[in-house]
Amino acid sequence: MVLPSEPEFEQALNEIASTLGPLFERNPEYKKALAVSQIPERVVQFRVVWEDDSGNMQVNRGYRVQFNSALGPYKGGLRFHPSVNLSILKFLGYEQIFKNALTGLMMGGGKGGADFDPKGKSDNEIRKFCYAFMQELSRHIGADTDVPAGDIGVGGREVAYMFGAYKKYRNEFTGVLTGKGMNFGGSNIRPEATGYGLVYYVSHMLAQLSTPTDYNNKRVLISGSGNVAQYAALKVIELGGSVLSLSDSKGALIAKDAKGFTVDDISAIANIKLERKYLTDFVQTGDVAQRFEYHEGKRPWALVDKVDIALPSATQNEVSKEEAEALVAAGCKIVAEGSNMGSTQEAIDVFEHSRATSGANGLWYAPGKAANCGGVAVSGLEMAQNSQRLQWTHAEVDDKLKGIMKNCYEICYNTAKDYAAQGQPEGTLPSLVQGANIAGFIKVADAMKAQGNWCQHPSQHPLIPLAFGYLQRSTHQTHGNNMSSYKEAKEAFVSHTTGSSLTQILQISSVTVASLTLYFSLSTRLAPSSTTFNRPSNRFIIETTTLAVPILFALTISAERPLWLTLSALVGAFMLSFQPRYTTFISPKRRDSMRLPQTPTTPTSQIHIPILPLPSLTVYRANMMLLTVICILAVDFPVFPRMLAKCETWGASMMDLGVGSFVFSQGLVSAIPFLKDPSYASAPVGPKLMTTIKKTAPVLALGLVRVLLVKGTDYPEHVTEYGVHWNFFITLALLPMASVILHPYMLRMSIPVMGLLVTSAHEFLLHKTSLQRWALSEERIGILGMNKEGITSLPGYLAIHILGFAIGTLILPPSPSHFRRRQKAIKPDPEESSNAVYSSRKPFKLSSDRQLDKTVIELSAYTLMWWTLFGVVSMMSGGRMGVSRRLANLSYVLLTTAYNSLFLLCYMALELMFSPSPEPEPRSQAARKYQEHHRSDDVPAERPSNFPSSFVRRSSSIRTPEPEPETDNESGEYLQPKKPTQPPLQSPALFEAINRNGLPVFLLANVATGLINLSMQTMYMSDLSAMVVLILYVSGVCGVAWAFRGRRLLRL
Repeated sequence: MVLPSEPEFEQALNEIASTLGPLFERNPEYKKALAVSQIPERVVQFRVVWEDDSGNMQVNRGYRVQFNSALGPYKGGLRFHPSVNLSILKFLGYEQIFKNALTGLMMGGGKGGADFDPKGKSDNEIRKFCYAFMQELSRHIGADTDVPAGDIGVGGREVAYMFGAYKKYRNEFTGVLTGKGMNFGGSNIRPEATGYGLVYYVSHMLAQLSTPTDYNNKRVLISGSGNVAQYAALKVIELGGSVLSLSDSKGALIAKDAKGFTVDDISAIANIKLERKYLTDFVQTGDVAQRFEYHEGKRPWALVDKVDIALPSATQNEVSKEEAEALVAAGCKIVAEGSNMGSTQEAIDVFEHSRATSGANGLWYAPGKAANCGGVAVSGLEMAQNSQRLQWTHAEVDDKLKGIMKNCYEICYNTAKDYAAQGQPEGTLPSLVQGANIAGFIKVADAMKAQGNWCQHPSQHPLIPLAFGYLQRSTHQTHGNNMSSYKEAKEAFVSHTTGSSLTQILQISSVTVASLTLYFSLSTRLAPSSTTFNRPSNRFIIETTTLAVPILFALTISAERPLWLTLSALVGAFMLSFQPRYTTFISPKRRDSMRLPQTPTTPTSQIHIPILPLPSLTVYRANMMLLTVICILAVDFPVFPRMLAKCETWGASMMDLGVGSFVFSQGLVSAIPFLKDPSYASAPVGPKLMTTIKKTAPVLALGLVRVLLVKGTDYPEHVTEYGVHWNFFITLALLPMASVILHPYMLRMSIPVMGLLVTSAHEFLLHKTSLQRWALSEERIGILGMNKEGITSLPGYLAIHILGFAIGTLILPPSPSHFRRRQKAIKPDPEESSNAVYSSRKPFKLSSDRQLDKTVIELSAYTLMWWTLFGVVSMMSGGRMGVSRRLANLSYVLLTTAYNSLFLLCYMALELMFSPSPEPEPRSQAARKYQEHHRSDDVPAERPSNFPSSFVRRSSSIRTPEPEPETDNESGEYLQPKKPTQPPLQSPALFEAINRNGLPVFLLANVATGLINLSMQTMYMSDLSAMVVLILYVSGVCGVAWAFRGRRLLRL
């Protein structure tokens, strides 16, 4: 069970489940075991109150996650570090279950610790904390119940203090802790065990290579400088290898020559670490600065050109995708983790892709649960010695450790071979990730089943989905073909992602703002009559290249560093700013054409008001469409980062916000009928609802057709997104109907408040009833249960639709206050029925021009409000976002609204910046009369015969001769001559074309996505091939929109 905002635990679940597909194919009943195993048997959380040396009382949080005892007493370390939280401990405890199983010893899995930082504390303060911590923990542990050990921040000193505290509180001397001192029940080589075991495991991997070898003359990178790194380095040196790096939280130390670190160097570093100091202190001793190079703030993986073996031994997620690629490029043959979950999922994908596609030359990766199980293995041996009241010699323990690591390797290797994918290049080694996960999982699951912890009833159909079956990039290439079909592998590939950071999403989205800035700079400085823009083909190429292609690149190959695209576009715009803007002698007829009627003589409810052009809205809607269209296909390729794909339950991603943005945009434009015809809001609901049903019927039909097509073909589906039969088309069709029902209330209350009330009520039902538990449960009983995601999320999407409507009433009218003023002017007639048309008793004057500056200011205030509300809700959720697109909860609604308001604000600010200054009103009555009757867009009015030619000016700085002033035919008064005028800002023609046929474009994209997925195995394609397909796809979709830009294909 994953609670909100547990990214580390969810990553651990993903890593396990991503490799179990072949097992589930052979034995589907194990799916139930996975669902049961992910819930801890017990979680203990408590406060720890202690006194510092100044006499001040301090308090910390203590935890113990007793995850699984199917194989024996809970076994796992205690971690003292400020970063400790329940998510991290659940991740470590879950990993510990299967790690302990691979040792062959009878140990369950658990983990614990506290958010206490031992750094900077005196021995006395650490002792006081350990006693206070054990005072509570001692109630829940025991030699046959739960046997903790050390971990980060908990060494021999801390274990000794806690053992003494336990003995004092419980009045018994038992092996309740491992890692004890040798003189009170400890074991030989316990401090060395993890590092030694790591090196022993890798020695078996070296012997299995196509050219068997050993450590002799091997170049080895090691991260960290604690126990694991120190003893791994010493054992590598002993076996003839060369250790080229160590690191700590401040930076990495790299050897300048192939000799690397010596035994004396390791001893000196060990002494420095005992004093809680950093590697920078080691650099300042002796000749260290001449032999080593210190890289502040870096890790060693990308700092060495040639490497044979890499041993991450510091902390979780210490090897990124880029660093993994650097290791592959450096010729690394083996990566084995001394730390728990030392590599990110993206890094593992790189390693597995290299192994699966490069044959004997690929990189072979060993996960931490197998490679670093030596530490817990010797802890198990310490438990055995304590039970017998014996103490084995150093040689005895070392021999047993070697045997355990050999057996662990063979179990992983043989299981991996048994479940290996077919058709891989000759010499390809099996996946030790898959082997370790399947072997450990089977052992634990079988024990749980025998003890009655799970079973598969004979009459039950296995409806439970593959929990967190999230196969990523090249990992799928390893074992995807072992699934019952490519479809099943593909469903797993696009499922159960955890999202990305909000910063990453905003950086990617900023590319749309920068590319628009470049386009506006370009279009305002090139004459429309030039061949650059005059030819439709040229304009299509320019707009596709500057507006659509950057979005594609930002979502794929540049997703992790999108700012370089943003900066490149802004630099181009900056360079163009030195060019003068294009000017022409057009009459400002456009301005008059955008004027609204002045004070009406008819009731306000009967006035049909035109909507003034708003290029920024065109840009916003088209960009949202392009983001959605690109994502729906790109997500099927490995080049599209998994962090941008839709999150399974919790988290935010680019695609999650794309879905909400589509709904927000739909709500925004639904305000147009309200603004054009004030009587529309108060019209009877029944007829409006029937009209809306007729208009949305095609969309609903498309949703039903999509259901039939997906069920009738081998197209991958993702049932936890909306449900078994539900899809996004159905949601889009139902939202306008629900909105119409709320129309009468929109005249009586603030529309933003209405949207907040809807999402708040939805949030209340999620948390105060069983709605959320039902929506996230695995059971799907009946038609409602099969489509529970779509049903549960509908109120949240309705809230987004309403809040989009509210923004529409702000930006679409000529002034931001227009809609509010009209609401006040329209009063219900008490003599009429509740469904009667409202009339206006107080006609009000409408603005003649769009007051874009005021709109920008007010939209800024709204944007700030939405981001503030989102921040408050996030803080109330414990400082994490707690966003769920699957539930469309309050956090998701607020984030979607804030995100769309922000970028709509950016586009409107650009429009304001690039729009020409308003033309001043003519001074004379004759000039005003002339402008009313004789303006044209491009052709100057003919000059009357009595107009003096002396008024004609000639200037080389003007591109065309200035027209001569005219006189009024009746009064003979001279009109003011025309002045050079900057053309009004125009929306990109491509964006107008996309918006004109938005639904057909979206349908075309969906059809094209389906055809591409049915015609090629997208998740196995290289990045280069994927980009070729995606560029052709984007060009095709934009090309169709461009070809039909002159007419509307579908009217709803």
